[in-house]
Parts: sequence; structure tokens; C-alpha cells
Amino acid sequence: MAKATKSITRDEIGHLADRLHARAESRLMSGTPELQSDLRVAVIVLRAALAIGFPVQPIEIAGNGQ
Repeated sequence: MAKATKSITRDEIGHLADRLHARAESRLMSGTPELQSDLRVAVIVLRAALAIGFPVQPIEIAGNGQ
């Protein structure tokens, strides 16, 4: 059976970066500094990619996000 796919647009990637940033800054994450750091780096990478025009077209991902 073929896996379902979903398109993710530049706007959705930007919103994802915003959500990851909010999670990284959440007090709930204060007990996991490594995860906080990883989330912050992911946000920087996503925003940098968007700033240079990546992706040019929507990205196809597995429907369940995995």
C-alpha cells in the first residue's frame, strides 16, 4: 500500500518554526536544556532556509509527519 503524503508550504514551515520557538522558550522545557537547545537550533535552520528561498515549492512529506 502506498504511503499517504502531505504537502508543506513555506508558510507552514514558518508557522512550524514559530511553534518550535515557543516550545523552546516555554518554562516546561527548563528541565531539558539539551532539547531546548535543539529546538532553538532547528528554528534558526528553518528560518535561515526560508530567508534564502528554500523550499522553492511545497515539500512532500509522509502523511503522519514521520
